[in-house]
Amino acid sequence: MKKILKNAVCICLSIALLATVLTGCGGSKENAGADNGGFTVTYEYSSKEQDKLEPTLERWESLSDVPITWNRLTGDFSEALKIKFSSGDYPEVVLGNMLQAADVSNYAASGILVPLDEYISEESTPNLYEFFEKNPVIKGACTLPDGHIYSLPSYTGLMSLGLENVFYINKTWLDKLDLEVPQTIDDLHEVLKAFKTGDPNGNGEQDEIPLTFLNDSGYENLEALMGLWGKPTKSGVYEGFITIDNKKAEFTPMTDEWKEMIKFCRELYSEGLIDKECFTHTNDTFYAKRESNPSVVGFTWSATNPMGNPDEYIAIPPLKVDGYETVWRLHPGVVYGNRDLFSITTSCKNPEAAVKWIDKFFTFDQTLQNRYGNVGKVFTVDENGVYRFNEPDDGTTLAYFTTHNMVTGCPGPIYADEYGTKVEDCELWTGLEDAYKLYEPYVNLDQWPRPYYTTEDASRIGELRTDLFDLVNQKKAKWIVGTEDIDADWESYKDSLKKMGVDEYVSLCQKAYDQFHENIDNASKQ
Repeated sequence: MKKILKNAVCICLSIALLATVLTGCGGSKENAGADNGGFTVTYEYSSKEQDKLEPTLERWESLSDVPITWNRLTGDFSEALKIKFSSGDYPEVVLGNMLQAADVSNYAASGILVPLDEYISEESTPNLYEFFEKNPVIKGACTLPDGHIYSLPSYTGLMSLGLENVFYINKTWLDKLDLEVPQTIDDLHEVLKAFKTGDPNGNGEQDEIPLTFLNDSGYENLEALMGLWGKPTKSGVYEGFITIDNKKAEFTPMTDEWKEMIKFCRELYSEGLIDKECFTHTNDTFYAKRESNPSVVGFTWSATNPMGNPDEYIAIPPLKVDGYETVWRLHPGVVYGNRDLFSITTSCKNPEAAVKWIDKFFTFDQTLQNRYGNVGKVFTVDENGVYRFNEPDDGTTLAYFTTHNMVTGCPGPIYADEYGTKVEDCELWTGLEDAYKLYEPYVNLDQWPRPYYTTEDASRIGELRTDLFDLVNQKKAKWIVGTEDIDADWESYKDSLKKMGVDEYVSLCQKAYDQFHENIDNASKQ
């Protein structure tokens, strides 16, 4: 089971970092769909192999009443898409993980995106209509400040799929050194020291890395530790270092809790207990360390067990920090939907047909196949209509098999009660449920929800966060490595953040957070 989950994370991370998609089919032009009453879809696909792509395109085409022309971007598809928007050569339909919330806010305010809610009705789009009726919270989350919906989400009913940071420790090493599973960060400190000096992998070398992480990663980032100090946050353009505390936004790297986390990491680093390359190693180097045989990593975190020798590792609950209450974060998509996966621009000559087409994605059978692979290749449907996994090709794991046959970033829901009933249970998600039980007592769902902004606010936030994030990341590395001292720098650091506009940044985030929940309240009352 753990081997399967390990492959799942590694492969999914590789896809998330992949900056290419396939070249376009047959050299089709962007506006070709308009010539035959159809529309053109600009999209991303996870596979590079044409024989795996074509069955999916055929299935998608079968859902439309009008012809579809496919347009696949090359190179960095997100950047290529922005270039198309800025040039005025708007794609007709955008499908996949290529637009961020700020993009949707900007393009909607500029009149480029089409309000999708104007085409959603019980008669013409019954699946979308039912989805939003059943999920008013998600409907509100997808609504921009102007009251319209410009993009569509995916949704999963399993809260465990939102758990991005699980602590994993080498239980084989603990047993060899006669150590207990740590329960506090002080316990962890002692365990890491034993990992460093006790040769737990038994190769006669001091090559053990007691603790490692991958800076700026979605699953292995240093900020995952902040939950131990009660301030769950995440870096990057989506979360922006924002923590919600009693419905108030705060910039986490200015809090005393952040300072204490950094000081703890500094102590570990000074003793050689944190990977000395933690701020410099590449993704490939980091993954190679985790997959080493014999194992060299003692303690790390990720969404699921990512280790090369997964049976040596166990998931453990959050470690207690004296004087602080643990609060853990989930990906907001498990509550509010993973948004911005389908949009239409004013270049589309037949938006009604495009919305009717995407409506078919909001059925169980289409969502399941988009998320895990096609019937015939990945699934067989039994006499009771239950989807069952086929044996993977060439002896690969189920995780590898499904990941290389799925489509990234398609909208559509799968609900909690459909796992194990409409599709057979498998280790792709049952293992996640076991880990989630360890973290569920600490989860607070009132967290940063990735809200939409007005176009003016989105532009201003983009300007502010560049300098703010640069300073935070520079100081974080210098303080932990020890080239600068956090106690000596702390007040001047906070003054610098204020001069850079951190108060304005937090104010704009608070405004968006309040509007987000107002939209949800309004949708729930309808």
